[in-house]
Amino acid sequence: ENGKDDRPLIAQLGGDDPKTMLQAAHHLEPYVDGIDVNFGCPTEDARKGGHQTHSPRCRRYGAYLLRDTARVTRIVGTLASGLRKVPVTAKIRLLPQRRASIDLALAIEESGAAALCVHGRTLAQRPKYAEKHGVESLAPDWDAIAEIARVLKIPVIANGGIESRTDAQRCLSQTGCAAVMSAEALLEKPDLFVEDEEPAIPRMLRLSREFLDLAERHPSPLKYPPTKSHLFKILRRLIGVDQAQARRKAAAGEPLTEREKLKLALMCCPVSDFHAIRNALDHMEEKA
Repeated sequence: ENGKDDRPLIAQLGGDDPKTMLQAAHHLEPYVDGIDVNFGCPTEDARKGGHQTHSPRCRRYGAYLLRDTARVTRIVGTLASGLRKVPVTAKIRLLPQRRASIDLALAIEESGAAALCVHGRTLAQRPKYAEKHGVESLAPDWDAIAEIARVLKIPVIANGGIESRTDAQRCLSQTGCAAVMSAEALLEKPDLFVEDEEPAIPRMLRLSREFLDLAERHPSPLKYPPTKSHLFKILRRLIGVDQAQARRKAAAGEPLTEREKLKLALMCCPVSDFHAIRNALDHMEEKA
């Protein structure tokens, strides 16, 4: 709702056509404090590009542009020179060779970026490959981020492997970056940067209730709001994430674990029935 306290507010754009992205940025410019360019997304959507109905010219975006330095710099340069009221930043992943990562970061800086966020993993380091290569293969390379931070003049923000306040402090110390960013971990722990010794389960339930209060106070205009999706993220370590298995076992009349019963109770709540969702949370607290 464009709250005055929710600042600075930065909008992120993904795409591969500089002119189209500048047009989009001009629409956003009056309402935000900065425009960030997404060169970090490793998903299949980023690989396939835009949807035929509304962005057919976008062939790919995110981390799939990183090997095309010329296109990356054209995008950043077009936005940096075309926007007058807000700065332009960028987020990248590491390339397989450290020297290539440094050269790309320098090129983005030269193109006019005001800051650069570096995710310390390559395109190939994705959770879906963990079973094949081992969890250790997903470890972020903070040393590579540190080297980029040393050679750039603009602020560098470190990303990857930030799952606690302690991680954030350790990353700042090791990389010398101006700041750190957390993504997935913040969905599970919205108060990640708060120093808190509260036990895990009471913390999850407290955060779930606080989030539910906010969702009710600020109703989503979406037909299918992501309210329960966020709750499942926050409650992941309590009830798990595999909803399909619980649904399949329930349909087949198979015995459910206590964890699956708690999960299924939340799954069955209508997304707009806040009273039912609160009852499901209360039940979790009783069983925890």
